[in-house]
Amino acid sequence: MGCGASSPSGAPVDVEEVRDSAKKPGAGFGSVSSSKRHKYALLIGCNYPGTQAALAGCVNDVHVVREMLLAYFGFSPSDITVMLDTDPRTIQPTGANIKHKMRELVAKCVDGDELFIHFSGHGTQVPVMEPDPDEPDNLDEAICPTDMNLLCDNDLVEIFEPLGALPDVKFTFQADCCHSGTLLDMDNCEITGPKRGGPPPPAAVTPAGVFDARYGQAHRSLAFQDVFAELSHHSGHQVDVGNAGVTMHDLFGDDAPHRAKKAVGLEGDVVNVGHKDKDIGVLLSGCQSFETSADVRPAGGKPFGAFTNAVATIVRAHKEGPNKSLPLTYRNLMLGARQMLAQGNFTQSPCLECAPRWADTPYIVHLKK
Repeated sequence: MGCGASSPSGAPVDVEEVRDSAKKPGAGFGSVSSSKRHKYALLIGCNYPGTQAALAGCVNDVHVVREMLLAYFGFSPSDITVMLDTDPRTIQPTGANIKHKMRELVAKCVDGDELFIHFSGHGTQVPVMEPDPDEPDNLDEAICPTDMNLLCDNDLVEIFEPLGALPDVKFTFQADCCHSGTLLDMDNCEITGPKRGGPPPPAAVTPAGVFDARYGQAHRSLAFQDVFAELSHHSGHQVDVGNAGVTMHDLFGDDAPHRAKKAVGLEGDVVNVGHKDKDIGVLLSGCQSFETSADVRPAGGKPFGAFTNAVATIVRAHKEGPNKSLPLTYRNLMLGARQMLAQGNFTQSPCLECAPRWADTPYIVHLKK
């Protein structure tokens, strides 16, 4: 749980707002010569095949995002690492593998680089057994790797903490899962709260591709009791609140979550060391921390994440439209996604969480010199 004050977010998206974003004071922050810039992307899709937690659209999301990076953001195939639990040819998205690859990419970054991470899969909230000033609701937000070796918000903060020493690394974490709001324990939320109340976005911003919740959907949330059930299956014994930490440490060892290692006395209090002075990176969440994100399953079509589809649709409309030479900022992208989801009758409210200096800069990439 994180985020302090937020800005109003119910206003409709306007094409003129996208055009004007290039003129805003923050739009030039961190502009770096492209010859000195490296791009890194990690795309993670977990459908949990063969389990009671199975989803349908997460792997498709990764394919869509990969094509988006290649087509519109200057990434090459060698810049992108893909993890899919439906494809044994890729690195499997276990908790240990995800942590290792995240740390590897963070270690590669130097000022001026661009780091993009996308996760599609289940999210959950983990009960905090002791008082924690960072979690006033006594719940940790977490993403669920395919083996249920959870990555809690504290784990993610620790992994990305070194980027705090690299202020010109453009780091974007995009999470299409339930309970994804506050996943990086940011202090500042630029866009949060309910999205209802504004008129639908103009057709130029969200063209054909608007979808409706009535297509059929599931949600990308695992109650912690369901996480217990999966851990029980993996461990061969009944898992509950009392033994979950010990069980996760037995299963995953040093790669277990911080709180699991604390449960067996291997770590002290969990603190968000990376956020003592500043928020690191930009979090684009598919919903607020207490909400669910939709796994859409249209009859006769490919399943997809509602949030991922909204982002990809808006990016494509912008990059192929009359204003493609102007930057699409994080703020305008997220306002567009919120309005597109509202138009499609989805209840989730995507959030933009970051330091104010990043909100009106281009999505994913630095402003070109």
